[in-house]
Amino acid sequence: KTPARNLRGKNVPVTAQATKFDITFPQAEADGEYAVFIEQSWLTNRAIVKKTAAGFTVEFATPAPADAKLDWMIVR
Repeated sequence: KTPARNLRGKNVPVTAQATKFDITFPQAEADGEYAVFIEQSWLTNRAIVKKTAAGFTVEFATPAPADAKLDWMIVR
């Protein structure tokens, strides 16, 4: 019923050694009621620990290596 204002982020640089990373949307969503799909460039478990209209936070089990990147997509 509510269209997404943000679709995806590709090759988003992740700070080396980060175990938590915030994605801020270019344009706020109506609310935090969306699904997030992510892939990162290193092997680790991850979880979305916070979702808001402004963006989301992902937490990694293994710290990000140098040159780490993240792809994300949301679905409403």
